Amino acid sequence: MNSTDQPAARVGKALDPTFVVGCERSGTTLLRVLLDRHSMVAVTEETHFFPRIYERFRASHQYSGHNALFSLIQDDPRMAKQPIDRQLILNRFKGYPPDFKHLFQSVLEEYADQHKTLHVVEKTPGHLAYVEQIFKWFPMARVVCIVRDGRDVARSLMKADWTRKNLRLQAMVWRWAAAEGMRLANRYPRQFMQVKFEDLLCHPQRTLGSVDQFIGINFEEQQLSTGTPTRFNLQDNALHQKTLEPLDTSRIGAWRQASTDPEKWLMNSMMGPCLRRLGYPETGMRQCPTHRRLYHHVNNLGYRCGIWGPTARWGFTHSHAV
Repeated sequence: MNSTDQPAARVGKALDPTFVVGCERSGTTLLRVLLDRHSMVAVTEETHFFPRIYERFRASHQYSGHNALFSLIQDDPRMAKQPIDRQLILNRFKGYPPDFKHLFQSVLEEYADQHKTLHVVEKTPGHLAYVEQIFKWFPMARVVCIVRDGRDVARSLMKADWTRKNLRLQAMVWRWAAAEGMRLANRYPRQFMQVKFEDLLCHPQRTLGSVDQFIGINFEEQQLSTGTPTRFNLQDNALHQKTLEPLDTSRIGAWRQASTDPEKWLMNSMMGPCLRRLGYPETGMRQCPTHRRLYHHVNNLGYRCGIWGPTARWGFTHSHAV
């Protein structure tokens, strides 16, 4: 594509994308919808580029040219959902060195130019595990990580049809994501922002306004209007339908009524330290029998070490990507 074909706002300027990440069922889809309602923002479908394409094939010498690399997104069902002309992506990609970084960059640039905006947002929860790689590829990128009470997340993950019905595993996945988010926020304070799901529901204008400011745009009231159209068809997805409805604070702390005492003890035994650090009230273990505490301690250790299941990072990046 010639520079004259690009939107005037991006002529001569590099694309600095924003990425929305976080543990699944934490509110990443809600944030995607709210950002996509902004007149200056275009949010892609989830790409899962890093776990599905980069991590799978980066060590293979089979994909060493433009056409070979492009075939990876051409054949990937996730990438096929992106409403972008494939030939335009390939034409753009051929103007860059044939590598994974420029393949991904070509997808994002083409999406931005298609929607005539400088502000393209890519939302894939699992890309939290690849934030440092993102910053190597896009040094001026911004990453917004949404955080939600881990007990609500674990309970919600247990209902999803793509996850393992193992409460301890889901609690461990949230623990890993929470700890990684805090680590990255401390290391990259100017580029990595943590946002609480609960703040987004209770104080939507203030919280969303701070996110908008972080990525370089001004808040628009239409972002909070359910009458503002979005590019995403979420009506047929029962887990995502709520993102199209008015914000509902009753979703906060639903785990209190939905969980039995043994389930609360299990979740607290795995997530307690991270819940405290993020300012969430603990369930408490006072009523938990001593032998159950020991049982949870041993099992949690086994899970965190990968002895009785996948490691937390593997479980996080592969929960929905493959």
